[in-house]
Amino acid sequence: MASLSCMRKSTKPWNGGWSMLDTIQKGRISGLTGLMDFRSNGANSYAQFEILGTAYSETFGKDVKRLAVWDSFRGMNGSLKESKVDSGMQGVLLRVATLLEEPFVMAAESMLGQPKRYKGFSIDVLDALAKTLDFKYEIYQVADGKYGSPQANGSWDGLIGELTNKAIKS
Repeated sequence: MASLSCMRKSTKPWNGGWSMLDTIQKGRISGLTGLMDFRSNGANSYAQFEILGTAYSETFGKDVKRLAVWDSFRGMNGSLKESKVDSGMQGVLLRVATLLEEPFVMAAESMLGQPKRYKGFSIDVLDALAKTLDFKYEIYQVADGKYGSPQANGSWDGLIGELTNKAIKS
């Protein structure tokens, strides 16, 4: 088999690629990162993340501890807090700009006349933080659907532009 490169345009694709992709999409595989169950579009329908917290004590030094686990089927399992946090965010309303990106942010079914709803890992973490720190938030999607790229005038478009433009105006 000839060596393959993703960087050179002159490299020919591997003949066994389509066959391998077809085999992966037909099966469920359990590996080092957990269950992999690929959909026809190539996305892994199962994702799991551990949410870690750090603490420091003079006796034990720095400690890393698993606070919660999130997976694409059950959502958040655990708590992001060990004790009540006095954050000064009580009653604050945050406007959160986002893009749809599975499994972090996905569109949930909306009820007629209700604002668009979202679900996923980032939303579950945001919900837990809002509950712990006692703030409210509203989410909106970036209009151009891009992460962002620099423009000729030095500004950015996409999500980065949305965030930097709002920060400059504030």
